[in-house]
Amino acid sequence: MLAYLTSPEAKKYISRLEEVFSSLPKLPQNFIDFLVRVLPWLVALGGILSALSVISSLRLALGMTPYQELWNEIVKISPIYYYIGAAVQAGAAFLAYLAFNPLKEQKLEGWIYVFWTSILSLVSTAAAIIFASGSIVWSIFWVLVGWYLLFQIKPAYNGGAVKADAATKPAAKKTKKSAK
Repeated sequence: MLAYLTSPEAKKYISRLEEVFSSLPKLPQNFIDFLVRVLPWLVALGGILSALSVISSLRLALGMTPYQELWNEIVKISPIYYYIGAAVQAGAAFLAYLAFNPLKEQKLEGWIYVFWTSILSLVSTAAAIIFASGSIVWSIFWVLVGWYLLFQIKPAYNGGAVKADAATKPAAKKTKKSAK
């Protein structure tokens, strides 16, 4: 299953979606560079929060919180929603773990794992709609915003080469040819 996420077939599906976003306005390059620099750390933070969310969801599913029965009766949330939420968050935490190092090295593999995390968000949205009266409009809106940002930064990951800032690039050495 994990190998499928970065397979040529999966990349083909991602490319089809990318075509939809390709005609949208481009972000300024300095903002894209900023996003590429901070993305590994945002993904790491999201992975930690997702892992903690698994514990919360399981506690809610098992009725291990005060006033759980009353809460479930008022908001009419099925415990199945919490189990699905725990599974989705566990998957998101795992993908974040897998994505961190490749993102730091600007490898496409890391970007792809972040993309699949957004797909998990859609699964969570579907579960919220079915089991918890969730809002589809805002959920879909934020997934689309996330995809827009992801496809804007994707070119930085295509080659997998880490781009050095101008300040960190070593000075070019003069060769005999360039000295003439």
